[in-house]
Amino acid sequence: MQQVSRRRLDPFNLLVPAEGSMFFGRQNELERLQHEDATSFAVAGPGRIGKTSLMTRYRALTLRDGRMSSQFRISFFDCDPAPANSVSRFLAMHIASSRRSAEMTDAGLLNFVKYQSNALGAPLDLLLDEVDLVCESEAFKALGAAAREGYCRLVLFGKGVLLKTILSESSLLDCRMQLLHLGPLDAGSARKLILLPLRDLGFRIAGQEEFLERVLSLTGRLPYLLQFYGQKLAQLALEEQTDTISLQHVETLHADFATAQYFVKPLNELRDAQTRLVGLSLLKEYRREYSIPAVQEIYERVAGTRLSHTRTSEICNDLVINNVLAWQGPSAFRIANEGLYRYAHDMGYLTNALEDSKKEAGSNN
Repeated sequence: MQQVSRRRLDPFNLLVPAEGSMFFGRQNELERLQHEDATSFAVAGPGRIGKTSLMTRYRALTLRDGRMSSQFRISFFDCDPAPANSVSRFLAMHIASSRRSAEMTDAGLLNFVKYQSNALGAPLDLLLDEVDLVCESEAFKALGAAAREGYCRLVLFGKGVLLKTILSESSLLDCRMQLLHLGPLDAGSARKLILLPLRDLGFRIAGQEEFLERVLSLTGRLPYLLQFYGQKLAQLALEEQTDTISLQHVETLHADFATAQYFVKPLNELRDAQTRLVGLSLLKEYRREYSIPAVQEIYERVAGTRLSHTRTSEICNDLVINNVLAWQGPSAFRIANEGLYRYAHDMGYLTNALEDSKKEAGSNN
């Protein structure tokens, strides 16, 4: 019988949510979603951090306890929020496709949710993904009212707009909603994500502990970077026709053009001049941890002007959403991963790009 190529068996995949044996960690978040079933949650975090994977895992677990009849998973990725009542119609059509749903208005959405809840005999469990473009709409104000009255439970998945909306005192989502912000994986789960699939592919890891320490540091235990590294390391070993992966393969990736571009992509996606300057300045300092006052001090030293505490906090959260920083407890931040610092340093981002950002930020003040 012909042996299946290990390339075809490679489980690392950056394009789809992690499922089954490729899902690691997030146990605290899963337990809260499962057992605090009367509480609405906003799951906010940067792109590729694992929000959709968490939703998929939670939905699979609810199969076991009979909640699926009143649970609806809806992605707003293809929803155009511009036309009047479009978000309410989109939502209603995904819950119960009918003529009434096709004619749904923002004003009628609350009664629609009440009707569906009564018909199903349970509050609707609404898992709403890609909500950044729609979470400030009138439709979500109606959903907030429905959640307060006990006709639905909301679990919202999004990025920066969702985070800002939930943190705002004037949020339209005026209901009992708790924030779950996804960060890096815990060390044990990160080790498993990189190690177990490589072992399943038949690779041996030379100097395992040193190898894992280096990979976890370079990736910052971010799941998408762990998957990226796992895929790249497997490809390198297959090209060399070796069954052993070592620290040398990790160092080889440092000179890889595609790897470098992948790591610095978050810096290239920063559009706001102040945010970009803060990010590059913090990378150049490369401390273990940054408090808001420390960020203010660094920016004042670099730019010659002082940011307010509120603006600094906003910028730091934006840098988290853009995978430049990671949350480090309730009031501190760290650089998202060592790889970002290494490539930013080697590619001149901390010299030429930093000076360009300083000029741009200064001209905008």
